[in-house]
Amino acid sequence: YNLPQQRSEGLLDSCRGAMTNTFPINNLQFGSAPAVDAVHLAYNCTKVPGLFEKVPEVLRGVFWMKGNAIGEELAILQNGQWFEDERTLITPFAPFMWAWAGGK
Repeated sequence: YNLPQQRSEGLLDSCRGAMTNTFPINNLQFGSAPAVDAVHLAYNCTKVPGLFEKVPEVLRGVFWMKGNAIGEELAILQNGQWFEDERTLITPFAPFMWAWAGGK
C-alpha cells in the first residue's frame, strides 16, 4: 500500500542516523536508541506532512502498549491515511512505527 504522501529520504536518513547498534533481519533494519530518544524518534519519523493533519488527534502520537502480551512497547499509527467517510485509518507497516524494549 502506497501512501499519498511519503517521508523524505532526508528525514529517513536522519532517523536512521540516530540509531545505534543497527543490524538487518531479512529485508528490515533494526537498531537501538535510549527510551526517551526512541519516543521522540518514533513521533518525529512518522509525522508526515499531508497525512498527519488528517489523522484524528486521538490516533496521533506514540502509544505505550502497557500490559501487551507481545513484546512491542510502543505503537505509532499517525503515518497512515485517514478515510473520513468510512472513519477508517489505514497504516502500513513502516519504519519507526513499532518499538521493542531492548533491556531486561
